[in-house]
Amino acid sequence: MELHIAPFVIPVLGTLIPRRRNPVIIAKTDERIAFEVKVERQATGISFNFENVPKPKFLKTFLEEFLRGLGEKGLKVTLNVRGTFGSFKISTYAILTAHLMVIIGNKLGYDVSIDDIEKYSPLLESKELISYLPIIMALRVSTLKNKSIIYRFREGWIELPSKNKFKSYMLNIPNKVVTTRTNIGNIDLLAHIGGRNIIDATQMLRIKGILESYIITEESLQYAIYNLEDIVDLNMYFKCRCIIFPDIESSSLICFKKPYGKCEEIIVTLGERK
Repeated sequence: MELHIAPFVIPVLGTLIPRRRNPVIIAKTDERIAFEVKVERQATGISFNFENVPKPKFLKTFLEEFLRGLGEKGLKVTLNVRGTFGSFKISTYAILTAHLMVIIGNKLGYDVSIDDIEKYSPLLESKELISYLPIIMALRVSTLKNKSIIYRFREGWIELPSKNKFKSYMLNIPNKVVTTRTNIGNIDLLAHIGGRNIIDATQMLRIKGILESYIITEESLQYAIYNLEDIVDLNMYFKCRCIIFPDIESSSLICFKKPYGKCEEIIVTLGERK
């Protein structure tokens, strides 16, 4: 088993808007994901042995499609993840799929580049996760580059400074998946506001590393688009400066003030020093 260590990255600002490709900001953290991998030839079939992998069926489906695409018919992949977070399983999933494409590809004699991953990994995604691709792909690029980034799906990314450190809080809401409202109203206007907010936040991150006013705007946008009242305590959501993101079979919050109840602390590294 070979040990690999990957940067743990999370989304901090952005909203998924139907039929739009609004940008999202992904931040580095002080955390890492450590995992052990072993790739073995076998007579026939593709098999996996996973330990400590959250929601393993999605990783299994992704790797099966990846290996079939390479024409592999006799391979066993063993994976042991040494530790994960209860929140942002979507980050863990995106990080593992990105790095495993490179690791397994190299083992089989392929040089898998970040451009290859951007081009082909969306084709390998489970149908349940396709609508989350703008976030998943942003996370993949961020962890492979080991950079905080602003990312727009299919249009590329820009690296952001990662000199400012601040404590944040992650909270998972199991079995409740954030969805869009049926009657949103002027979606073009909301998409424009969302895109402008991310761009303005990016400019501020390059100067002072301050996000609070942009978080407030994003919260309002999310309330207009998502069914927040069915998922989260709205008083906590607004008071604790939280942003919600779809997670795997759940939803996760990143909060910039400590929320009520059980949460996971994390140090985010994003923006210039204040």
